[in-house]
Amino acid sequence: MAVTQVLPHAALLAVASVLASSSIDPALVWRLAPPPARTVLACAARILEANPHVYADIQRADGAAEIRARLADGVLALGTDTTGELAERLTALRGSLSEIVAPAAALAAELFEHDGPTAPASRAESDS
Repeated sequence: MAVTQVLPHAALLAVASVLASSSIDPALVWRLAPPPARTVLACAARILEANPHVYADIQRADGAAEIRARLADGVLALGTDTTGELAERLTALRGSLSEIVAPAAALAAELFEHDGPTAPASRAESDS
């Protein structure tokens, strides 16, 4: 099922690309990131540390272009939805994904129970 790999990998690589092309210091982002953002960055880093050929193959899988286009459409809609439209979208998504919302939310709560992944001490902190 291409969607289980193409979708998250594309989203994570897009986050990494935005951060890399930003004028903001990535180390500062990492230090200040709340647990959900830190988890996303950690997952993106896992991809960046892996064999790029694997991820290239995944992004060339049958249906991958359509999945990425749908991801882009979803992201663009976030910028055009009114508050009411976004609320309706979230309600519809909860309904469509009802079988996985509870276990996925429980996993997220578990991940963030202790403030999520911790940032490693900076070199300056570890030298003191």
